[in-house]
Amino acid sequence: MNLIFLSDQGYPYGMAGSKRIRLFAEYLASKNKVKIIIAAENNGNNESSGSEKNVAFQFIRFSKFQNLFSYFKIKMILKNNYLPGEKNILFLYDNVTLMNILFAVAGKKIGYKIITDIVEDYSLTKENESLQRRIQYKVSNLIQKRLNSLVDGVVIISEYLFKKYSHLRSRVLIPVSAENLHINFSDVPKTSQDINMVYSGSFGNKDGIIDLLMAFKIISQRFENVQLTLSGKINEKITNEIKGNDRIKYVGLISDDKYYSFLQEADILLMTRVNSEYANAGFPFKLGEYLATGNPVIATKVSDVEIYLKDKVDAILAEASNVQSLVSAFEFAITEREEANMIGKSGKEKCTLFFDPKKNGETLQTFLNSI
Repeated sequence: MNLIFLSDQGYPYGMAGSKRIRLFAEYLASKNKVKIIIAAENNGNNESSGSEKNVAFQFIRFSKFQNLFSYFKIKMILKNNYLPGEKNILFLYDNVTLMNILFAVAGKKIGYKIITDIVEDYSLTKENESLQRRIQYKVSNLIQKRLNSLVDGVVIISEYLFKKYSHLRSRVLIPVSAENLHINFSDVPKTSQDINMVYSGSFGNKDGIIDLLMAFKIISQRFENVQLTLSGKINEKITNEIKGNDRIKYVGLISDDKYYSFLQEADILLMTRVNSEYANAGFPFKLGEYLATGNPVIATKVSDVEIYLKDKVDAILAEASNVQSLVSAFEFAITEREEANMIGKSGKEKCTLFFDPKKNGETLQTFLNSI
């Protein structure tokens, strides 16, 4: 099988989207020829082309709207990567959109099977997006009505999206993958009595950071040994919220080579998405990575969380968009340390069961074989 991934995410280093593609690609490369084409500007953390773990990758310079006028260039790129006599698959990350539809059209004419990976429902977003991005979403939503004629199969991240696309002829649900599940960390005994609660990820409306900060403010007045560490690309609103609070530390973006150690060293990990349609449609990538540490995880009851995890068994669950429920979850994790640590171990077992990148890779391989 010859598999071409098309993405606008950085490769091999980047955020959640980059990791989802990379973990799929690295597994599939053991049995197939795999290449990543990134039709976007380089994020500055990657080479313009190269090979990583048997996966070739190449950045191709396309501004977002040049794609509309570059059909013949796109067709040439796909022809050059097509292998006669093989099953050729073009895998489009994050749905068929205004930005990649010409790849789908050209690829189908050349003879590729077209697969897309759907991880969000952008028709529901209430994030503060630019006018350009909102236009892209509106056009992309119109494209969804013709998805059956454009694609041969769909990979889907959540139950909500799986049901939404029930009309498509071929689909498979593959949740998030936790790369750090297969990394061995040295067990260094903790000497500090301080309890470090960690949130790492995006800071959009769906992420519930304001609720998190309000809950932490309440709990930090009850417990002097609790601190909060935030990492990721912060926005001005959050910067103003934490200014002057010496119990909250913002550490910026953590480099890929240090990120999993950073999570491993946390005492409690926080996933606090709000109860919005948009938040419930997708699934938080970081939750898998949190569970893989074996540390206690506090998560809100959004999306498929309760399908995979039981409260006070695999994670400490709170009601979404409910500050007092978060406070109660924080208090339990702080006061019941021994039980919380057992919950963390059980959470890692559930991560092994549901979010193992090797199992998810095998599921994808089986699905692609069936197309």
